[in-house]
Amino acid sequence: PPRPNAQDEQKLCCLQTDLLHQFYRCQLKLGVLQARRVTREKGRQRKAARELRAQQSIIYGQKSRKQLREDEQAEEKEKKLPDINLKYEAALLQACRGNHYHRAILLTQMALFPRSLRSRHQLLCDACTALRTAKANEIAL
Repeated sequence: PPRPNAQDEQKLCCLQTDLLHQFYRCQLKLGVLQARRVTREKGRQRKAARELRAQQSIIYGQKSRKQLREDEQAEEKEKKLPDINLKYEAALLQACRGNHYHRAILLTQMALFPRSLRSRHQLLCDACTALRTAKANEIAL
């Protein structure tokens, strides 16, 4: 016999899934913002160190071509802000290690962030595997 609240339960499950999607998307964006903040701060520190070194050229002498080239490369690298935060993603995955449904939702959200096509494919395959595992665990109960 059908359960009297089956439709309501289904709606609640859909709402919970939507909320988890948004929660993980916000968490991943927060991780990116934190990584960008750290990158900017490190860039400012390196720039200050380069400026100090330039001011002290009387003491240390002129920079070699290699040092100038390295400084230019460092400046170019500092301009590129990260699009993902791998450490933060790993921490989120670790947090949902026991819940395969949450893991699948997180992996699908991670696939939305800029990364290689191969990496996205792997994330989505991992999400499918997590869903299969969750379903098998449910059936085993």
